[in-house]
Amino acid sequence: FECFFDAGEIIIMSKLLLVIFIVIVAALMVTLGGTLFGVSSFFGSGSIWVSRDSGGTWEEIAQSRGIRSLTALFAYTTSTPLDTEPFLLVGAKNQSPFLFDRQFAAVLAPPSVTEKMSVYAIDQSRQHPREFFLAVFKDNYGKIVKWVKPHAGKLGAGVSYELYTTSLARYGMFAVRVDPANDQRIWAGGGDGLLVETQNGGSSWTTRARFREGIQTIVGHPVIASRMWILGSRGMLIATTDGGATWTRLNEGLKKAKAGDVHEFFYDAANAKLLAGTDRGILRSRDNGITWELLPLTIPPSALPVRGIAVHPSDLSTLIVSARNLVYKSNDGGISWERNALPADRPIERIIFSPKPPYPIYALVQ
Repeated sequence: FECFFDAGEIIIMSKLLLVIFIVIVAALMVTLGGTLFGVSSFFGSGSIWVSRDSGGTWEEIAQSRGIRSLTALFAYTTSTPLDTEPFLLVGAKNQSPFLFDRQFAAVLAPPSVTEKMSVYAIDQSRQHPREFFLAVFKDNYGKIVKWVKPHAGKLGAGVSYELYTTSLARYGMFAVRVDPANDQRIWAGGGDGLLVETQNGGSSWTTRARFREGIQTIVGHPVIASRMWILGSRGMLIATTDGGATWTRLNEGLKKAKAGDVHEFFYDAANAKLLAGTDRGILRSRDNGITWELLPLTIPPSALPVRGIAVHPSDLSTLIVSARNLVYKSNDGGISWERNALPADRPIERIIFSPKPPYPIYALVQ
């Protein structure tokens, strides 16, 4: 027997065979994963974690493993929130959204079990609580999708409608806001820098404003429809008090506060203040964004920036923020803090309180 390969060639061939083997195994796992594990388990690193003791300890929700989440909102199925159980609607990356009931049984939500999209923002109609509006990227275009949830106990994924599509390919829609007093009026924005508005529920749209950078977030006052803030993709922060007719730029105050990039933005209407998660830490404004102050919270530089902000639904002095896998809680409005951490060293993308007692906290983890 004669060998025509030297030692170096044998090593190279062995590595190639190993790579081929890994690729084949990975393909088989992806193929079998959807069949063997069902809709509540997916390949991916994302998941949802819950704390039932105000952030002290955390556990991963097994049914959510593999969901690469981008946004979430707690919603009610009727207009009488105190008499109903909330559910969690999670917008995911490259997957259809997911609806979780209180037992955290995953239900694949709109628009169908086969379509894939990235859901960047969700808002709910206050007048018709089964209607939800999603800002998505799908089929290479940004879109606003309306989803009507089935009545309780009804089977099926509900009904969905595409209300708006960007004119330019490869530009996603990242923000949507429904007028809290009139769900026929909706604002939406995306990567093309256009703020569009409809006053007839999505039948027709007009351009309300045009910006030089993409729209990343629209934050609205929960009662006053005409008051909004927009966070841009390159750091622009602007505000309007007249529904978008005129705008005030707020970046000078952030610059003086040495904020760096803003990653999360939250309006605490009960305390009339803005909170911003930034490269420097968490900033607060008491004058609608004109000036900012750094809250006395020491975060390791390796854990920055702050990406999650949540205020307790009933105790307005309780504030939760997250940086990487660290969770900070203040019971006195941000004067003093206690720190805990998720057991896994994975970044928290967003943090949210359940609106009903005992007010568990949910973290969307990458």
